[in-house]
Amino acid sequence: MSLRSGTDSKTGRFVSVMSPTERFWASVDKSAPNGCWHWVGCILGTGYGQFTVRSDGNKRRYGAHRFSYQLNVGDIPGGLFVCHRCDNPRCVNPEHLFLGTTQDNTADRHRKGRDPRGEASNRSKLTNDKVRQIRALYVPRKFPTRRLAKLFGISQTNVRDIIARKIWSHV
Repeated sequence: MSLRSGTDSKTGRFVSVMSPTERFWASVDKSAPNGCWHWVGCILGTGYGQFTVRSDGNKRRYGAHRFSYQLNVGDIPGGLFVCHRCDNPRCVNPEHLFLGTTQDNTADRHRKGRDPRGEASNRSKLTNDKVRQIRALYVPRKFPTRRLAKLFGISQTNVRDIIARKIWSHV
């Protein structure tokens, strides 16, 4: 590992700096049994790794998997995503990465049965428990769909579909 050293112009301190490529590989663990190379640097709330490159006083942040793809495979054309065959957002193994559109990524997730359902969806207003409550409370003419819709902040159509198990059928 080659190190560059010198004095920081702002602080006057002696510093040793690895190249961005060396810093990147220093944050990768290749020991996982499934062949994933885990990013052990900064992890975002989404579960994806983040890698920062500093040059000329500027910072540029990359998804660690995107940086790995660029480093090992090549450029990423505009509008394309770097997707994971292994479905592990921390993985930076270039053999597990492929380029795809939003539609490719969605189709891959759907093929693998990983579509978020119910409360796992970030758009859901309900939880599994609230769906069970709606079904338990529903009594025609005593606790109608209109009243349940208002109580739970959803449409009457959604309440009807929940009761008929057209939606939230997994609960």
